[in-house]
Amino acid sequence: MNIKSLKNLPSLKYKLPSFYQDLLEHWLSFTNTKQQHTPHTFHEIRNRMLWGNQHLKASPKNKSFIFHSWIESNIFFINDIIDCDGNISQNVVLAKLKTKPNPISEFNIVKNSIPRSWKITLKSPLSKASNTKTCLRALDERFFHFTNKEFYRYLNNTQAEKPYIQHVWENTFNVDPYKWKRFYTHMHKSCSDNRIKQFKYKLLHNIIATNENLHTIRWKIASSPLCKKCHLTENYEHFFVSCECIQDFWKIINHAFTLCGYATNLQVLKRLLFG
Repeated sequence: MNIKSLKNLPSLKYKLPSFYQDLLEHWLSFTNTKQQHTPHTFHEIRNRMLWGNQHLKASPKNKSFIFHSWIESNIFFINDIIDCDGNISQNVVLAKLKTKPNPISEFNIVKNSIPRSWKITLKSPLSKASNTKTCLRALDERFFHFTNKEFYRYLNNTQAEKPYIQHVWENTFNVDPYKWKRFYTHMHKSCSDNRIKQFKYKLLHNIIATNENLHTIRWKIASSPLCKKCHLTENYEHFFVSCECIQDFWKIINHAFTLCGYATNLQVLKRLLFG
C-alpha cells in the first residue's frame, strides 16, 4: 500500500489494539519515506496496487478501499482486472472471484476510482501488446540483506516528522527550534538512571498522567480534569508548580539549592522541562 496513514482507509470492522495500530503506522511511514509519484506509463499503471492506494479513492468519504474477497482471490493489482484489450473487465473479475458477496457494486467502486487518463493509457497498443508480470513485494530488494545496524542507520538518516509538542513548547516558551538536539543530548548525558531519562522524556512530550491528560479525548480515563485538592485544572503548570500539595516540597528544594550556592528559582515550568 502507498497510503500515508491508516486514517486513509475506511473504519475497520474490528478495532485493532493500539499496539498493532502503532506497528502498522510505523510500517507505512517506513515504506513511504519517498513520496509516491503518480504513474504515467502503462507498465506503472498495471503494477499499481488496488488496495490502500492513495490514487484510488471511493466516494462519498473519499478514502482508499480494501475488498477482502478480492484479495483472497489473488486480485491485487490493476493488471489483475483488465482484459486483453486493456479494458477494466467485469468478466475477468467475476471469473477470478472465489466468493462473490457483492461483486457488481464492488467492481463499480473500483472501476470508477481509476482515473480516466489511466484507462486511456491501458488501451494503448503498447499496453495491449505487453505481458506485464506483477509481484507482491513488501520491501525493496536492497533491504533483504540489511543487518540490524544497517537498518538502524537507514532509519536514522530518514527524515522524521517533527513531534507536534515541540511546536507547542516553542510557541509557549519562545524556545529556539535549533536547540532540540541539545536538549535531547543533555537529557541522556546528565541522567545516569534510565528511569529518570524515561520520566524526562515523558515530561518533555506531555504524556505525564495529569488529570487534564487523563480527561482528554486522547485518553478518556479520568472523569474530570480538575485537581482533587485545589479544584483547578490539573495541567503541567498546576501539577508541577502551583498546586497547594507541593509547596512544602518546593520550599525544601529551593532552600537546599540556595545552601549549595544556586539561588535561581527552580519553581518554573520552563526550567523543569529544559533545565
